Amino acid sequence: MFTPPRPAAHASENRLFGDSPVASLSRELPQGADADILILGRNDVRSILFTAYCERGLPLRKFDVTWCREDEAITARDLIFFTLLLDGEADSDALWDLYFHPYVVESSAEVLRTQVTKLLALSGSLSAWKDCVYGQNLKFCDEGSMVLARNIWQQYVEGDWQSGEAAVGYEKLAERFRNHFAIPNDTKDGSFLPTGTRSASPLSLAAIKEAPQSYEDYGEHGTLAQPSAMPNPVYATSLFAGSPVTPAVNPLLGFHLATAFARLAPTSPLGLNRDDTSAPRIVLAAKTQFHEWCAAFRGIAKDRFIIRFAVACPLAFCQTLQHHLTTHASSANHFRRQLDLSYYELDSEAYGSTGTAPRLFDVIDASNSVDRLGAMNILVSSSPLLKVAASSTLYMEIPRLQNETYRESFDSVLFGHPHTISLLLGLVPVEYWTNATPMSYVDELMVTSSVSTHAETLESYAWLSWKLAGYLLGQTRDISLLTLKPTDLAKILYVIYAQTLRHLPKASEGRKLLPHKTVGNGHVYHPGNFVGFVKQILYSVNVDRTKTCEIFLDLLRNDASSVFGTEYYMELAHQLHLRGVYGGDSALSSFPKGPGTGNSRIGSNALESSCVVVHVPREALDKILDTDGFNGGDLHLEAILSLEQQPSDIMRARFAGLQLTFGEMETPADWVTGDFSDATKQKHSGKGDRRSLVISFDAPSTWVEGDLKTRRIAVVARRTQNDTEESEVPLFETVMSDEHHVSTTRRSTVLNGLPITCARAVAITSSTGTTETSPASTTWAANIDPDNGHISTITSVVKIIAEDGSPPPMDMRTMLLRQTSPCNFEIGFKGDAVYKTAFPMPVLKDAIQRTVDPKSGTVTLSAPLAGPLDLEGFPELIYPISLGTDSVPATLNSVHVNLDSLPILSVEEDDKQANQWLVTLTSHQFSVRERRARDVLASSSLKIPAPPRLSFKESLFTIFMVASGLQGGSTGLFALANQERGNQVLIFVRALRLDGAAGSVVADAAALPLTRELVDSRELETFLLVLRELEICVIDVDDAELALWKRVLPAFAERCRTWSHDPGCEYRRPGAGVPLTLLSERQFMCSCGNGRLPADYIRLPEWDVASRHAVHVAISPTFSSPYVEEIVDVEMLRAQGGLESLLRDKCRNCNATESKKGGRLLKCTRCRSVAYCSQECQRKDWKKHRMECKPLDD
Repeated sequence: MFTPPRPAAHASENRLFGDSPVASLSRELPQGADADILILGRNDVRSILFTAYCERGLPLRKFDVTWCREDEAITARDLIFFTLLLDGEADSDALWDLYFHPYVVESSAEVLRTQVTKLLALSGSLSAWKDCVYGQNLKFCDEGSMVLARNIWQQYVEGDWQSGEAAVGYEKLAERFRNHFAIPNDTKDGSFLPTGTRSASPLSLAAIKEAPQSYEDYGEHGTLAQPSAMPNPVYATSLFAGSPVTPAVNPLLGFHLATAFARLAPTSPLGLNRDDTSAPRIVLAAKTQFHEWCAAFRGIAKDRFIIRFAVACPLAFCQTLQHHLTTHASSANHFRRQLDLSYYELDSEAYGSTGTAPRLFDVIDASNSVDRLGAMNILVSSSPLLKVAASSTLYMEIPRLQNETYRESFDSVLFGHPHTISLLLGLVPVEYWTNATPMSYVDELMVTSSVSTHAETLESYAWLSWKLAGYLLGQTRDISLLTLKPTDLAKILYVIYAQTLRHLPKASEGRKLLPHKTVGNGHVYHPGNFVGFVKQILYSVNVDRTKTCEIFLDLLRNDASSVFGTEYYMELAHQLHLRGVYGGDSALSSFPKGPGTGNSRIGSNALESSCVVVHVPREALDKILDTDGFNGGDLHLEAILSLEQQPSDIMRARFAGLQLTFGEMETPADWVTGDFSDATKQKHSGKGDRRSLVISFDAPSTWVEGDLKTRRIAVVARRTQNDTEESEVPLFETVMSDEHHVSTTRRSTVLNGLPITCARAVAITSSTGTTETSPASTTWAANIDPDNGHISTITSVVKIIAEDGSPPPMDMRTMLLRQTSPCNFEIGFKGDAVYKTAFPMPVLKDAIQRTVDPKSGTVTLSAPLAGPLDLEGFPELIYPISLGTDSVPATLNSVHVNLDSLPILSVEEDDKQANQWLVTLTSHQFSVRERRARDVLASSSLKIPAPPRLSFKESLFTIFMVASGLQGGSTGLFALANQERGNQVLIFVRALRLDGAAGSVVADAAALPLTRELVDSRELETFLLVLRELEICVIDVDDAELALWKRVLPAFAERCRTWSHDPGCEYRRPGAGVPLTLLSERQFMCSCGNGRLPADYIRLPEWDVASRHAVHVAISPTFSSPYVEEIVDVEMLRAQGGLESLLRDKCRNCNATESKKGGRLLKCTRCRSVAYCSQECQRKDWKKHRMECKPLDD
């Protein structure tokens, strides 16, 4: 199995609800484009409901969503929810009750019983389900998934949850539930627990008191409303389904809770009735959103949504789809999941030649499954399923512990060097390279940095988007494989493998070796799934595969400082052979072949691989499991084969790629096919208490043959609790000749059902191409740093051919090299054409070493890889756009929003104090590094121009401060003005809106570029005269910043587009790009969106004329990526008193909380609304403050 062997696989990994603020699944797809989406893991129905809500008023599109999760209880619950929504009869209060509450009212329970009875009648077979009323919208990817869900529904109606043993069992679940949600006593006396505040961003500070209390109330009563006595069968079956689900999070966390604390305008969507006291306002905010999202889904679901369900390990499901894409086979011989001995097999009709089920996807959402499945496993298994398109995206959330930075967690999940992983897999981490995002982590970083209790277990998450290489960084998609020397790639694999196992103990300490774990559920990698990574890499680059594997294995075998040479080497070498990666004889040559006559229980033909089955008695398992089931934490198992050649010479081989199930061995297994599904009876007691543990794994036949009395097998266990590793526990041990507990069977790689690991890699792509008259081709070679095994430099060899087929005249002295993007270059020689070439990763021109060979017509360019902070000279990376299908722009990192659906902030005079959080939020657009740069520029006597990115953020800060009335006056009218050419772009801010999914705000605005053609037409003459009489904020921009605005405004328009691009769109013209041009006073955006604004957008004289040339834009604060640099100065925040300091008055100029002379800050004597630490700071701030300072008498 790709997933690690855990006896409680479904208990500790699956959560009832997603624990992240929900985001639209189509947030980076062009509006109106149909979407095929794959969801892997933990999301709940809100991700689909919110996606439907975000589609209101947008160009129509259809969704085909495939949803794969391991736990049938969660799938069964969600299926019932969607059928109730499609029926449209159950009110949203009943849906809320059933979905989120462990205890429900009788009327809700009756709704459930009635619906389940109906579904059981419709699901007698997969064909019957396809023909039923729900079959067109809700589908199963395979019949086994339907059967598993149906079994859960059966338990809904058969269980008596209010009496007898069932009631007792449910009360035990409720007790664990209450204990989980209880707020520790040591946090109730002055210290702070941030539970639930994450979803209140960007108003987390306002939620400090109320969110944790709602969390505790939910755990105490099992509801978010009035206490109820009726156990909810949806929860109850989690205890008895054979895969108990521990409710791990508060259901409120998936909502956007800032609406409970923000001052909203009276006409705002999702506003609350402040007079409603029926529940805490945080609950009312969640219910309001839930009702609206449900209504949105109901309105479009039958015509526009198909949802397909698979109950399987997400990694196995992805590998099956990969295999199906290349062979059309319905199975890749992967077990459905841990604790299940059935092979996963796709429905032959839906995935057959005439089937419509998607095999490739526009979006793959792995969400917060990284800590359970492993980032590398997800990338290897799912990224080949992305469609080849600029907008195709794989999402994951990177977990972070309180005591580490996001950069450290990012490096950890990618084994220390994102460049290397990105190059090898042909994928680009978007936020890393752009170092720009509209997503804010400011609140979360501030809150978690101030927590003094439970710091070691506090988790937070940040989104990471992966796109196919060849779009983000300016490349085209001509195929060109990266060339590596076998020695270099072997070293890379060695270093990465070392980190997956977190080795460094000596061989004698092998029992303490800790497989790689991240925050959350611990161990995610073992030799078996690492082979999947190796196979994909070997087929993604140009390298001698056999030689690479030989060197790689030699490095491991000769590493005397680690356990690789003994205990873990065997499984890795064996799996490389079984998966068709390496078939050399040297892999196992240094290990003994069993002497003797062989294993009498194995057939006569000597085959190289055997499947070992071990039956672990229940009493042995009870050493680490409670008698009523698993008691929390993450339990990881391994098997150890030992061979005693001499009393002092014992060889061990560890196997971590185990398949587990609970049951009893009743009949001999099928030795030819390796099928154990009939041989093992998977049975559960009436209490849901699993029986004995059955373990199977593949091992070299030489290790399970011979004198079996001298060969022993042991099963060991290790538990991770709250990310603290416990010592290894011997679980069971016996000799291989113990026929009551050990069975072996030889396997043939031809005859049996070995799982298939695919090698359908995403080819790394180049921008090697030609101009019309200057052909050139490029090959790449990578070189590594021998000290750390990371790719350090790329050599680009450019073959240049003249029109007559011969090399053109080439002279190093006249060679010109111009960098046009982080990856792309133009080469020219005096009097000759220009030749285009590229690197697969960003490099810097000044670091390139050049050589020219006139005889062969080649130019060799060698350069070290650049980092994100080296690319400040390419501000176009801040919000890049690529032209996709039909030349429709695809935004690559500016998340789309539906402006009309977002809550509107009230910015009246009385709201200023309540809106001060906006200052904190938008001022943190500037990273710690950028704030230092601002200070240097401000203190310099020289007029040094600020970098364009920094100037752009300054302008954004001005827009939000002035539009909110918090600083520098109050107006929604802005002009981007160039010192030489005057006003270039007019911006009209209609409203400031909360963007809960991003934890931020967005300005609902219209942009009107003043082109020379438009101004000379005099059509706007009257309107421009009117503007002179109005209060307008002029933002001075230099040429560099203006060019940046011309690049980002098209992205701001695309992200809120409610219209479709016309057939005559300027972007569709030959050679067009986005922006159309950077030339002064020329049209830089297409005209398709001109005038397409909501009715009565703003009230200005002559607006009906001006609006014909304005386009709707969504302007968000732009933050640096936490994967690249520090967003919040944590040390300074702690030094200033943590969160409490944020709640105190601060100097408007320097943020000091006390007067420089000591004591309280000094208030402005005129308005009394702002404070300063000194008269000097007041003088510095007066230029801004005088525009807003109003005497108290006014």
